[in-house]
Amino acid sequence: MNRKAFTLVELLVVISIIALLLSILVPTLSRTREMAKTLICETHMKELGTAWYAYAVDNDGWMASALNYRSDDDPIRMEYARYSWVWAPTYVDEDRTVPDYIEPTLEQRQEGIKRGKIYPYANDLNVYHCPSDRSGHFRSYSITDCMNGEQHFASGPYKKNWDSLSKLSEIKRPVEKLVFVEEKDFRNYNMDSWIVDAENERAEGDPIPVWHAGKCCFAFADGHSEQRRWAEETVEFYKGLTGFAVYIPETEGGKEDIRWLARGWAGKGY
Repeated sequence: MNRKAFTLVELLVVISIIALLLSILVPTLSRTREMAKTLICETHMKELGTAWYAYAVDNDGWMASALNYRSDDDPIRMEYARYSWVWAPTYVDEDRTVPDYIEPTLEQRQEGIKRGKIYPYANDLNVYHCPSDRSGHFRSYSITDCMNGEQHFASGPYKKNWDSLSKLSEIKRPVEKLVFVEEKDFRNYNMDSWIVDAENERAEGDPIPVWHAGKCCFAFADGHSEQRRWAEETVEFYKGLTGFAVYIPETEGGKEDIRWLARGWAGKGY
């Protein structure tokens, strides 16, 4: 019986076709996976936003504090810590938190979440983590400082002439006001609130997250969540950032990103 085998040329052709198909499919699959992660993140934002709102409704409109408890806080911060939406990483068998200079364990990070005010309304720990977060933190999200945060008692460039808000009734145009944002803090955990001075087409403060192939997820004061695609200039500036920096965009797309953040910032008179 004659058996016809592949010639070397035919084998090389088959290998080339397979390699070509893989080169087409792999990027597509990668984009599909990232789209799925982005949708999961947006869903997490929606759940946290709903929990945040429910807590405020149950407490006469008072928002949970955007700050998180730290053992070295001054008396005013300690007062706000009583209403923190989450705590910093916390010793499981004690009330005090893990010092900033010690790398907390996963259990300590999760314990901090459990002690927060909105945990009874969102008690699935997975909701606090974005699947695209590679920062090493467990909690991927922070609350914007304008929602009952540091500006109540801050000084310096972030004080200006407006304070952060305390009650739902103080929020103007809640459909466009930011509450939850993804955050990549460069320290041991996402400390306190997310604060950015986004005015005059420049941004200074905490980094803008660009985890989802140039997109980011936000939750708003009216309860909805959405994705935003950043301008290429914004993505390039922040994607490899390893410290705090001032962003002064040159392109119209980058400037519009700053204007969008400024419109989303809530404050008295805003």
